[in-house]
Amino acid sequence: MANLPFLVDDAGLTEIFKDFAPSGAHVVKKRNGKSKGFGFVEFKSADDQQKALTAIDKKEVQGRELIVKVALTEQVAAEKKEQASAPVAAAVTAAAPGSAKGSPAVDKKQ
Repeated sequence: MANLPFLVDDAGLTEIFKDFAPSGAHVVKKRNGKSKGFGFVEFKSADDQQKALTAIDKKEVQGRELIVKVALTEQVAAEKKEQASAPVAAAVTAAAPGSAKGSPAVDKKQ
């Protein structure tokens, strides 16, 4: 959830979603303890999650329109990161043999 009012804490975030059986809520904070303006809410079921997404997205709280999306799990995020870095690693590996001495790609006679 993004665009969260800065005065909303974990309990306040739970309160916003109380009708959808949240199992936990966490507002992300800076090192100084102030809110970063976004947080995460966990639900007991996918059905509760979907109902909350539909009902709370674009709802106004303390003058701010909330943005609610399904967050990626750590596993999915790690897989995406791995996939994103794979082409770069492959390109570096493919370029390395061409840069070695005596490479068949280099014709020194011409």
